[in-house]
Amino acid sequence: MNLELIKSDRIDELTNFLMLVSVRLISYDKKLVPLPNSDEKFGLIPRCNRMIIEVINKSNSTLNDLLLTVYRKNSKLGKDNFDTVPIKTYELLPRSTGKYEIIVFDPFNEKFNGVEIWVSTKEDWELRAKAEKWLDRAEDFSKRKYSLLDRIKNKIKLD
Repeated sequence: MNLELIKSDRIDELTNFLMLVSVRLISYDKKLVPLPNSDEKFGLIPRCNRMIIEVINKSNSTLNDLLLTVYRKNSKLGKDNFDTVPIKTYELLPRSTGKYEIIVFDPFNEKFNGVEIWVSTKEDWELRAKAEKWLDRAEDFSKRKYSLLDRIKNKIKLD
């Protein structure tokens, strides 16, 4: 959703969107895992961090896609140690919150001490734009985590 606004240069709408949609990091694992669903030789090398996040949608729109920025703090690269990751939010309803497990590629593979995550801005995208092939893989990088109550209400199978 925010990527669509960024690409169309609808800055006022993007600014409003960024005030209404936010993300909170719950946890992350420093142990690297391979890129999911990759048959490429490069994809088998562990270069991704697994993270649990919460997306808060205070807007009046259902969200299906988001572009997030993940900043790995206190690395020798400083402010440059960040990347953007497309995720599916699986129809996150207006005025609701969803919990997700995401896989985030680490392009620099440098030691870090902490992570910050936010909904990507136009500036983030200009610095770390992704190829369409990467954007099309958003479903590979995200999985919605349903609570027991969600599962009961929506008759969702247990994993």
